[in-house]
Amino acid sequence: MTILEAKILNKMILITNTAAREAVEGYKKSYITENSENGIYEGIKHTIELLKTENSKDNNNEYNNNFIINQIEKLVKK
Repeated sequence: MTILEAKILNKMILITNTAAREAVEGYKKSYITENSENGIYEGIKHTIELLKTENSKDNNNEYNNNFIINQIEKLVKK
C-alpha cells in the first residue's frame, strides 16, 4: 500500500531486492538495492544525491497546499 501511495504522489522509492520489487517495476523514480547493510547504505546515498539534484532544479521547494484545501472545500460544499 505504501509503495502505491508513493507512486501516486510521484515520490522517490528506495526498495531492497525482495518480492516487493515487482511493485516498482517500470516506475522511473525507483531504485532497487541489494538487501544488505552496505546495499541499503549505498541506496540511501544514491537517493540523497538524486534528491539534491532534483531540488536544485526546483527553485520553489516550499509546498503550498492551498490549492488542495480549496478543492476539498468545493467538494464538501456540494
